[in-house]
Amino acid sequence: MEKIIIRPASKEDAPFIAVCVTAAMGVEPGTEEEAALLAVMKELCAMEESLYSYRHADIAADPATLSPAGCLISYDGGLYKDLREKTFAYAAERLGKSIGSTDMETGPGEFYLDSLSVSPEFRGAKTGRKLILNAIRKGQEAGFREISLIVDKEKPGLQAYYAATGFVPKGEITFFGHPYIRMVHSILAPASDSNVIDTH
Repeated sequence: MEKIIIRPASKEDAPFIAVCVTAAMGVEPGTEEEAALLAVMKELCAMEESLYSYRHADIAADPATLSPAGCLISYDGGLYKDLREKTFAYAAERLGKSIGSTDMETGPGEFYLDSLSVSPEFRGAKTGRKLILNAIRKGQEAGFREISLIVDKEKPGLQAYYAATGFVPKGEITFFGHPYIRMVHSILAPASDSNVIDTH
């Protein structure tokens, strides 16, 4: 397989991003609930001002076909509170019900990795790792000292996956009724030519 490329998402990527976000939310595949949520996520991912906007996403792509292989949404945690209110309110109105409640996932001073998903045919090719390292670099170059994410407490393998890129446990939150572990990657120095993480 040729080397995966990482590129900023465009509005045209919104349907693919929506699939990634819906998968990350743990909704039962093939259900009416999943179909309804996916339809709303496609709208939210096409917007400029939502948590799941294409503007916050990076796409891993197959360089031969340019087809999306995975995506990762990441953003300034300081934007989270306001965008969450807008996003959840829009989803509740469109779905006719609340999508559930969660603790605050992030806040000011952090660069947050929100939703990561890789297409099955590209798993095992370090596609997810490349997306994570790219997001860490983005946060570093933007001047953040902490990069954060949450991971299901009942998935130790996934916790180890993030630990392999430098994330360490730092407390717990409840995410849509389930316990999640907050993991943080600390950057000790501002970005420079000598310490920016190489994703190639």
